Amino acid sequence: MTTPKYDVQLTPRAEKDLKKLRHDLANVLQQISVLETDPLRGEILKGELRDARSLHFSLKGGGQYRAIYVITKDQTVCLVFLIAARENLYKEAQRRLESLEFD
Repeated sequence: MTTPKYDVQLTPRAEKDLKKLRHDLANVLQQISVLETDPLRGEILKGELRDARSLHFSLKGGGQYRAIYVITKDQTVCLVFLIAARENLYKEAQRRLESLEFD
């Protein structure tokens, strides 16, 4: 039995977040790619972000980062809408989640 593969997509704003991490781009992409086969790996968020998940990972130099994403209703896409250091990212995540339009 093969594991279903999810399409991991980044919103334009998440792509901008990724460009800021260009020094560790390959590592970030590798960390996020686990969502292709394990979309539930990220922690379920609470409150206003209860529809989103947070994938935790570290970068060189000890920085703790998060990729905040949602799984579409048809269960085929992980839509990453924020990639950032963990400090103070949840308010920005809430703003971005509210502005998303997805099915």
